[in-house]
Amino acid sequence: MKLQIDSTDQLIYENEILQLTVVGGIKLEGLDRMRSTLKVQLQQSRRPPVRHNLDLYNDTQLEKFIRKCAERLEIGTSIISASLGELTEELEKYRLQEIKNREENLKPRFKKISTFSTTIM
Repeated sequence: MKLQIDSTDQLIYENEILQLTVVGGIKLEGLDRMRSTLKVQLQQSRRPPVRHNLDLYNDTQLEKFIRKCAERLEIGTSIISASLGELTEELEKYRLQEIKNREENLKPRFKKISTFSTTIM
């Protein structure tokens, strides 16, 4: 499923099983890291969501988070791992597009002024 970007401060990715929310958005600077605050919850469940701040590019943090979510939400680690992988891919696309948009907006814009000549008689 696609990333929902109704607000840059709350990015939502959903599949059939989970809803993953990036609370506070993501920074466009520092492409070598993807620090984010995530809220992971089961679709249509009363079970409380899991919230955590981590770098999605840090494998150690990600593995611990996957195990924590699996334990608290009582679902398999492979489901969470796949969902987080999909989310990361979507966030990478989003971030690169936002950087491109920002660069386009910073480009100087020139307005062509038409020149005309007048003849004096």
